[in-house]
Amino acid sequence: MNYEQTLEYISQSISSKTIHKGEFGLERTKFLLSLCGNPQETTPTIHIAGTSGKGSVAYLTSTMLISQGLKTGLHVSPHLTDIRERLQINNQLISQELFSQYFTEFIEFIQKCSQSFFGAPSYTEVMSSFGYYVFDREKVNVSVVEVGVGGLLDGTNVIQNSNKISVLTRVGFDHQTIVGHTLVESVFQDVGIVNQNSQIIALDDEQTREVYQYFAQKTKSELNLLSPKNYQLNRFDYQTTEFGYTYKNLRLEVFFGIKGLFQVENCALALAAIYEMMKKLQLQINENSLLKSLEKASWRGRMDEYTSHAGGSVLFDGAHNPQKMEALVESLKLYFPGQKLNFLVAFKQGKDFVEMLQTIIPIANSIAITKFYIEPNFYIDSVDVGQIEEVLKANDFGNYEILENFSGAINHIDSYPETDKLLIVTGSLYLLAKVYTILEI
Repeated sequence: MNYEQTLEYISQSISSKTIHKGEFGLERTKFLLSLCGNPQETTPTIHIAGTSGKGSVAYLTSTMLISQGLKTGLHVSPHLTDIRERLQINNQLISQELFSQYFTEFIEFIQKCSQSFFGAPSYTEVMSSFGYYVFDREKVNVSVVEVGVGGLLDGTNVIQNSNKISVLTRVGFDHQTIVGHTLVESVFQDVGIVNQNSQIIALDDEQTREVYQYFAQKTKSELNLLSPKNYQLNRFDYQTTEFGYTYKNLRLEVFFGIKGLFQVENCALALAAIYEMMKKLQLQINENSLLKSLEKASWRGRMDEYTSHAGGSVLFDGAHNPQKMEALVESLKLYFPGQKLNFLVAFKQGKDFVEMLQTIIPIANSIAITKFYIEPNFYIDSVDVGQIEEVLKANDFGNYEILENFSGAINHIDSYPETDKLLIVTGSLYLLAKVYTILEI
């Protein structure tokens, strides 16, 4: 198949209706991988779970591994504008030809799985398995894998060997119907990625510490907890982030290229993962190359700057749950103390958009409301603009406008004036995906 035929096959033949099938889906994923020789077991892996920051930690970890001369596979989800984002090699998309070649090979295993007791695998099960398959075929030195939902029953949680490092980012509430309605339930899901006799890197928090310690003891794994003492902020403004970092015998002064106070914490976790992986591989860290990679780092959809055709400043951020939105707003307050900013928002159905709006309102000058819809086979829709309007009215916020036509939202962004305040586009990575595609960013 050529690339267009491959995408059509994925769209038409692989179900996206059921995104999460729980334990049965996980067993089906394992079976699918067994059909192609268990490629997930061939490469040392850094596996990343948590509510907030997984994608950023994955990207930063991959970036630093590449700086050390290691061929690195990066699996993230969802993708923004191109399905190949889900299985990058050295932070680059593989060619359309290679994607099609590998997927054509992989169809044999999808069909065998479909004809088995397990039945046809879902979209997420196929794409997570295909990522492992591509990394094996490409003979990467290390794989960096972001969990999709939760951890314990996620489709990426299929590695059995102990040659894996589990990284746990900040835990909060998201996907509650899947991972549970209490913090402890969420933590138990996330920590479910930990293998026997492996390593855990996590943030030290009194609410989660006992759970981490329990699982470390249960799995006979080494637990490494990071606190703010490990990453002391030296300078933080809109142009520059500098922090001192200490972890075991690693001492660094970091000039960091990605905006956002919360990204310092993500970078700290990624640095610990690098330290432990390089130790596992018996390699010395080239600190100069490492620091240069962090200084140049940028990550699409996370406080991502854009200049409109009218010359205005636009900042895209895919904050899509209350914890992420709180982190975004905290950074904006530090960057622009006392200022009111303009927002354009849309939220995926099922998200706690009320709390996110209540976080935005205190620093908002104006709020534009829009909506999105992702291709029919994905069944992803946004919160109705009327519901958002009701929340704004209930919170006595009157300076808003409704952009029901998405072309209106695009025009709102790209005609944003040079002289006005910063425009923040946020609420959903799916919103950003639509905008990026249309504006060809």
